[in-house]
Amino acid sequence: FNDGMGFTLTVQSAGGGQLGKLVADVDGGLSPFGRDLMRIFANSISQRLIDYNRERRHMAKFFPPSTVSELLSDPGYMKKHLSPRVKDIAILYADINSFTKICEQGLRRPDLIGEFVDLWSEGAVRIAWEHGGVFDKMVGDCLIVHFGPPFYRLSPARCAREAALTALEIQRFTAGLGRLPRYRGLAGKVGLKGLGVAVGINLCPAAVGLFGPNHDFTAFSSGMNQTARLQSKAGFRETLVMSSAREA
Repeated sequence: FNDGMGFTLTVQSAGGGQLGKLVADVDGGLSPFGRDLMRIFANSISQRLIDYNRERRHMAKFFPPSTVSELLSDPGYMKKHLSPRVKDIAILYADINSFTKICEQGLRRPDLIGEFVDLWSEGAVRIAWEHGGVFDKMVGDCLIVHFGPPFYRLSPARCAREAALTALEIQRFTAGLGRLPRYRGLAGKVGLKGLGVAVGINLCPAAVGLFGPNHDFTAFSSGMNQTARLQSKAGFRETLVMSSAREA
């Protein structure tokens, strides 16, 4: 608000909470021209904060908080780090074993199925982030993760290694879900030895970056398709690794 002697801008978050205030006091008050300048300045700051928060929420879909902060600290981050480019990356596909059977014969209710997938995917993405992975998307119950983007600081061999370590941890995490009270006995109910995932890992060149009208961070290559086919061949709690990743 403008009281004639100065200008106060209250900055609020998208949820309505107050983030802070910007206050300008001028001896003798502000002239009409000064008030207009302050109004323009305040509106510019307000819009930039709105844009910044929007960008942060969008980037948080794919990257861990520390990576989002590093990206947004560079005004040119979009072109410098996220514009499409061809790079060697490690790719991980992870799919819950016998998910259809778990849904149809075990969980049955849509809300319970959604709760299970939400819990599993949140834990799996957290593990991937801890190993430097980037979340691409979920296709049904299949998780897709890249290793390398957005800064490409790791060697291809290190990317492949982090993908393999991620697979091992996701396997342990998924097996552990079967010991939670709410899911104890679920595997036996549908004739499984336990809960597990089938994983495929590849190391290959791909076009990586923001694509499409929604600016989703994803990758395209024949290697992506190969990884999907490899993962579909994996059995119970099995991780299959393409020769390129194994050799690296």
